[in-house]
Amino acid sequence: MKSCPPPKSLTLLATLLLLTTFNNCAGRGPNERYVAPNDEFSYLPPPDWQLFDYPGLKYKVAASRPVGGFAPNINVTEVVDPASLDEFVEREARATPQIAAQEGNKNFSFLNQSKFVTQSGPGGHKLAFLRDEGGRLLRHSIYFFEGNNSKKLIITCTVPADGGEAYDQVFDGSMKTFKLNSP
Repeated sequence: MKSCPPPKSLTLLATLLLLTTFNNCAGRGPNERYVAPNDEFSYLPPPDWQLFDYPGLKYKVAASRPVGGFAPNINVTEVVDPASLDEFVEREARATPQIAAQEGNKNFSFLNQSKFVTQSGPGGHKLAFLRDEGGRLLRHSIYFFEGNNSKKLIITCTVPADGGEAYDQVFDGSMKTFKLNSP
């Protein structure tokens, strides 16, 4: 059976859902930290960004007002993997371009990879790349931190590629406030 890309109407529906959710979400006070439901970690989203639940995600998404029809956002996922954080990130850095190529994504461009340290000390990693998603070129800055019990916390910051480098300091500033709490 032939695999087909998602229809443009599905991409449009997802974008509308994100924008509608953003416009209807409750605000938060200035300098209010996001604390994960299990209190495993916390961070300070960028000023004037909103936090909201998104279907299928365990942790809240932080989003800004839409730019060019896309809401810059930060989302957190987790993967349980016994590998060290360094090994996990190296594996992800190798696999990401390969996956993009397998998907026929001709607009993938690796930007950089670096170590990343927060204000409270947890060391992590940062990967940045450009990737076409649904006909829109997006810039992803992905931060990796070691969580509790072999968890890898993966924080993906996404913005349109055009002008996206202007968000590097915004995302780095927010992720510098990342704090891992003890179990």
